[in-house]
Amino acid sequence: MVLFQVVVGFLFLISGRRLFWLFVGCLGAVTGMLVMEPFIGNVDWPVIVLVIAMAGVCGAVLAIVFQKGAVGLSGFLAGGYLAVAFPSSLGATVPDGLWVIYLIGGLVGLVVALMFFEWALIVLSSLSGASLIIEAVGLPAFEAMVVLLVLAVAGTILQTRQLMVEI
Repeated sequence: MVLFQVVVGFLFLISGRRLFWLFVGCLGAVTGMLVMEPFIGNVDWPVIVLVIAMAGVCGAVLAIVFQKGAVGLSGFLAGGYLAVAFPSSLGATVPDGLWVIYLIGGLVGLVVALMFFEWALIVLSSLSGASLIIEAVGLPAFEAMVVLLVLAVAGTILQTRQLMVEI
């Protein structure tokens, strides 16, 4: 699980905008992991892996077939994930109403993604990638915040340079 998070986080950092379908697919898989987490003790691993894989494939297919809808979906999924994962990766306790926080973050991410598609992809994929890596590594709160900011800025700069080369 840790290796998966680091690899996906790294992919988000370096190519979340360029490999949009992969970004949405991985966000689907990460969301599948979040959904399955409370049930891990009660569900067999093959079922967990199947749900995660199905969520990822659904996200990737949506990204390819319905790009505009996938833009909104990726913004929603990234915003929801960040709203839940960002505070916990910094050591804050996430309250019981996790789905409400996810929903609010998702709606904010949706609006941002639709308004500023290219830049939203760069920023959301960089923040999501950095947050995944920080969560997997498990640093103390202050170090986590510093590394998160450094990784997010590095990912944003790298992807912005890639965008400028393409233009």
